[in-house]
Amino acid sequence: TLRADDPDGPDRTFVWVLGSTTLAVGLMLVSLLRRALRHDEAIAGAAQRAALLALLAQQLSAAMTEDEVGTIATTLGRMPVGADATSIGVVEGGYLRVSHGDTVPEGYRDAPSPLLPLNAPLGFTAAASTGATLVFEDDAQYRGAFPDAGGPTAGARAMVPLRRTDGSTIGAIAHLWKAPRRLDDTEQATLSTVADLVGQAIERSRLSLAQAEDARHSEDLAQLAQGLAVRTNSDAVMTFLTQGILAPLDAFHAAVGVIDDGELRRHYTPGPIAD
Repeated sequence: TLRADDPDGPDRTFVWVLGSTTLAVGLMLVSLLRRALRHDEAIAGAAQRAALLALLAQQLSAAMTEDEVGTIATTLGRMPVGADATSIGVVEGGYLRVSHGDTVPEGYRDAPSPLLPLNAPLGFTAAASTGATLVFEDDAQYRGAFPDAGGPTAGARAMVPLRRTDGSTIGAIAHLWKAPRRLDDTEQATLSTVADLVGQAIERSRLSLAQAEDARHSEDLAQLAQGLAVRTNSDAVMTFLTQGILAPLDAFHAAVGVIDDGELRRHYTPGPIAD
């Protein structure tokens, strides 16, 4: 307590009050500055994410085959979420056909087969078979959920199902980070957006392939009809059919039989089976 008759009292009081006020103002300015920087960083991060998602969508829209989709997804698909490596898997029967990006650890890329059984004890196959999104902050958390998974040690992991537009699951996309990481709500939403874009691209590529196959079959049938129209006897018709019918049916051998005067006459596609 400073006495009024203390010659240094008022000065000391002033200095103490002034110092405290300056410190408080300084701390407030630092807090405001940090908040502004975080806000600027958030805006910059959101803009960068949006640009990377737009690039991914643009490249996927031009993909004509599933292989092209896989290449784009495992390279550009990891960038909007900042992942170090990305793989995709597409369900084929009871298996997951996997495509790895170049940055995926060799312990995964050097697998003897690209096909994983859907019942394999892995987060990747679990996401594809159950349709559930799985996110793990670190390797210990992942090993706790899938103790028999094996494979290289990593940091955070995320496995997101790939879906058609009707909502049915057709596979999964898996992201790896080298270090532990807690994915916030924005990052998890970005994971879902990436998976949606990839799933739709796979569906488009399959539709394009089906349309191309339909067009090819129509052309093959037209050629078959034209060929039959110019054949003038049964032998010529049957001989032509044994080869002309193969392409429309995607077959490799055909046998044509015609009953003539009570006898079955057979014609075969030339080759080992006919022999």
